[in-house]
Amino acid sequence: MTIQVGDKVRFLNEVGGGEVVKKIDKLRWLVRTPDGFEIPMLASELVVDSPPELVSLANKSEHIAPQTPPSVVASLAAQRGEPILPEPEKQSVHIPLHSPRIGVEGLYLGFAPADPQDILRGPYTLYVINESNDDLFLTLSRFERAKSITFFGGKVARQCCRRVCDIKAKELFLYVSLHIQGLYYSLGAHDLRTPFGADLTINGNEFTRPRSFRENRFLEEELLLLAIRDEAKEHELEVLVNQNSDTLEEEKAPRKEPPKGVPAAEQMVVDLHFEKLTNIKESTMTPTEKLEFQIQHFRRAMDEALKNVHIKRLVAIHGVGKQTLQREVQRVLRMDYPVCKYQDASFKEFGYGATLVILVRE
Repeated sequence: MTIQVGDKVRFLNEVGGGEVVKKIDKLRWLVRTPDGFEIPMLASELVVDSPPELVSLANKSEHIAPQTPPSVVASLAAQRGEPILPEPEKQSVHIPLHSPRIGVEGLYLGFAPADPQDILRGPYTLYVINESNDDLFLTLSRFERAKSITFFGGKVARQCCRRVCDIKAKELFLYVSLHIQGLYYSLGAHDLRTPFGADLTINGNEFTRPRSFRENRFLEEELLLLAIRDEAKEHELEVLVNQNSDTLEEEKAPRKEPPKGVPAAEQMVVDLHFEKLTNIKESTMTPTEKLEFQIQHFRRAMDEALKNVHIKRLVAIHGVGKQTLQREVQRVLRMDYPVCKYQDASFKEFGYGATLVILVRE
């Protein structure tokens, strides 16, 4: 059956459905769910539920009277001497930010607990926050059994945020790894913007710490904020990396007591502990920003090691802790350096919290 704007449709391969609001192209339609979210879907993934023409025929056969126009209802109420109630205003899904920065492009996810006094119980309301001067088309996807599941798609107005969904505490594990795709745009003449994609890892332990939910410049609610894009912080991190390049050079220097049988010139060691990389206090950065800072150092060390043909191995000292940094280091190795092999480094030399990377040059 042909799909048309206004059709009620069901999703073929997942639970849910909605109303067709727009044709994107020959293969895709934009579907608005009952929650007000607009999701791009392939035509092959949609089943028409109640086309307008069938609804019309059903109404006629059941002799359902059409709704009385609001103006007529108001006139009849006035004749009977009844008070005229104003029509309820439609609430916008876009919530203006309280005190956004001007001229800075920032994009965040914000989690707000249903009960700030009992953050462990949940659920958590997820917001997407667009702190920029351009509107944004955005999709959010999570991963389950090696498949990507898009759970949000739609517009987020400039200097606004939008509620995405409520997540139960027992379902947080489903949102550990997220993929974000977006496109900034402005109506009228503007510079061409390039679509972007980003991966975001969520640490569930952050939801157990009351101090993770803080006052913010976006909403009245206290939020656990995760940065997807932040021009100001990216600039600060770039400056920090440049300022601490001398520290990195020291880490690249041969150890005074290299492992037996391994020439010092063939091995490079980088300590990723935050206090070893900078003198800046950890309290001035969020856990996400601190992790990004450490990973930038690791990437830079990997690139430098690969350029030096004499270096055969790189040891990344990340510690044990909650293994967040270790998992992120290994994720970067799998995604960006797939030909390199890695394993746990020697316990005698580096303890448990270190990864040995065998450098392979393509």
